[in-house]
Amino acid sequence: MNASLIPSLDTQNRRLNTSIEKTSNVESNFSKILNLSTEVASEYAKNLASGIDLAHVDLDLKTQTATYAGGEQITAENQTLFAQKATNIAAGRAAVYQADVASGKSPQQTIIDIINYMNNQSSEYLQLTNWEHIEKFYTE
Repeated sequence: MNASLIPSLDTQNRRLNTSIEKTSNVESNFSKILNLSTEVASEYAKNLASGIDLAHVDLDLKTQTATYAGGEQITAENQTLFAQKATNIAAGRAAVYQADVASGKSPQQTIIDIINYMNNQSSEYLQLTNWEHIEKFYTE
């Protein structure tokens, strides 16, 4: 095995520390969600569960070209692939919402479950949909 492919202990420790910091931040952010009134949390949960994600697109007016947030030029093929993925992920969010409602979970917990579901999607997808900014709305 190529030694350069194995992360050093220092790199592994940095990843672990970053993961711990992220977990701590998430827990404090979730406490904000847990403090929402049931009525407000219920609306937020419904909003998170419904709809299809849109790709964040940059338009260069000089060249009349459109690119995704990562810089990839938009084509009919990758638009189709994105639309399919967005539809599947939206169905997954709706399924999380429906399962939580059926099991009697609080709307606050449902928001957290949907956020966790989204955070498990590919980083490429999350970047394309500008998920970080959407998530901040619910956690800041």
